Amino acid sequence: MSRTLYRSIRSFLVTVLVLYGCFSHSLFAQAQGKLTGTVVDAESGEGMPGVNIVLENTTIGAATDLNGNYSIGNVPVGEYTVVATFIGYARLRIENVHIKANQVETVNFAMAMEALEGEEVVVTAKAVKNTEAALLKDRQKAVAVSDA
Repeated sequence: MSRTLYRSIRSFLVTVLVLYGCFSHSLFAQAQGKLTGTVVDAESGEGMPGVNIVLENTTIGAATDLNGNYSIGNVPVGEYTVVATFIGYARLRIENVHIKANQVETVNFAMAMEALEGEEVVVTAKAVKNTEAALLKDRQKAVAVSDA
């Protein structure tokens, strides 16, 4: 192969790779939007930190910051159900949230406390009296101490 042909092919390939690198992101990018909002306590109106916000049936989500604000970027365009969960509060679901390309959708939550009821637990214990430690403890508690 001649050097001129080799250089031409190499220049062509470099040009194609550079153009592909520059335009591939915009050619193959999926349309995405952003979801933001605030979560507050329904009773006090204060922002709630650490609330989990999840798009149902996806792995997309975030937790609220110290002021109760959240932001989920790069959300594919579509319709979602947004779920907010926090221990001790009722789980909230907001359906039919539409994410549009290059737009910000805002969904706010006011969470109410929920009493968690558990089953009754009975704990029973029996003192072990046949060990050396138990006998020494009984001797310490005795009114009259004797060493026989």
